[in-house]
Amino acid sequence: MNDFFKIWFGGFEHALNLICDEERTHVLCECGKACSESGTKDWYRSVYNKSSSLDDFFARLGQENEFVKTETVEKNRVYDLIYPKCLCDLYTCGYVTTGRLCECSRQSLIYNLKAILNEQPFTVTLLSTVLRGDSECRLRVKLCEEQ
Repeated sequence: MNDFFKIWFGGFEHALNLICDEERTHVLCECGKACSESGTKDWYRSVYNKSSSLDDFFARLGQENEFVKTETVEKNRVYDLIYPKCLCDLYTCGYVTTGRLCECSRQSLIYNLKAILNEQPFTVTLLSTVLRGDSECRLRVKLCEEQ
């Protein structure tokens, strides 16, 4: 591993652990957008364009990617995306190990979903993450009533 990157990301990880939740969300929102733009947004859009409904879309996410599982918690309203292991390159390459990084994954999912759901309001909640010691990463998507 390149010593520069290991040292630099060590400082980044330390900063993630020091800043408050609101500041971390602002920083990792931009990181999540960049992650999304690197390819996942296009994949989400492609899967969405082949889907006949939201239930079908979330089911296809789990069918078309071996690293993602999905569960419908409440039909047409609440869905869980489940990752049996952390797929973040910053983690898999050994640069960052703090569970605070997982906000980036939440932000990336928000950005991906905004690209396809237009104005449909929704929330994304981190229920569990591998980096925080859980057995899987689980994010819950809840579609809200339109106002």
